[in-house]
Order: sequence, then C-alpha cells, then structure tokens
Amino acid sequence: MEELKQKIKNAYSIKFKKAERGKVDLLITWLDVHGSMHSKSFVVDAGQVLEF
Repeated sequence: MEELKQKIKNAYSIKFKKAERGKVDLLITWLDVHGSMHSKSFVVDAGQVLEF
C-alpha cells in the first residue's frame, strides 16, 4: 500500500483499467528524475482509502 501511495503522489496520469465487484484496477504512470516514463498496475480492494 505504501508503494501505491507514493506512486499516486508522483503520478503523471492515473487510469482506471477495470472496475469489478470489490476491486478496481489502476494504471499509474509517472516520470522519474531523468524524465523517463514508467507505468505500473495496482489493484485496490474495497474498503481501502486512497488520498489524492
């Protein structure tokens, strides 16, 4: 969960890939210190709280 929170803080974009009963799949894209883009998928389960 900590990695997800950090990626949200540094996000260039956040896309909702899929929403199913009880979970949401997110694709988070961010820029590193060299300007390169990176992406990673995360699954957020029902009941988890995320701050933007």
